[in-house]
Amino acid sequence: MERSDDMINDFGKRNKILLSNSNFMLYIIGYVISGIGTRLTTIAISSKILYLTNSGLSLSATLMFEGIPSFLLGLFAGNVVDKMRKKSI
Repeated sequence: MERSDDMINDFGKRNKILLSNSNFMLYIIGYVISGIGTRLTTIAISSKILYLTNSGLSLSATLMFEGIPSFLLGLFAGNVVDKMRKKSI
């Protein structure tokens, strides 16, 4: 039981160090704000498309086309990054 308690304490210490780093916190806050903006943009575009076309098919196609680049690039990005030198990444 002591081993798991030590692991929890180490995890807590590492997170405390990260959360006290102002650059890391600025990065996390920026990431969250960017994510919120991305979701709001998706909702706004979806609403506008549905309003203009009144077609669920158009809305579905738009959302599908929005996700295709992430999906396709995501398939190959991991493989490319694994082959690159870690220092250059």
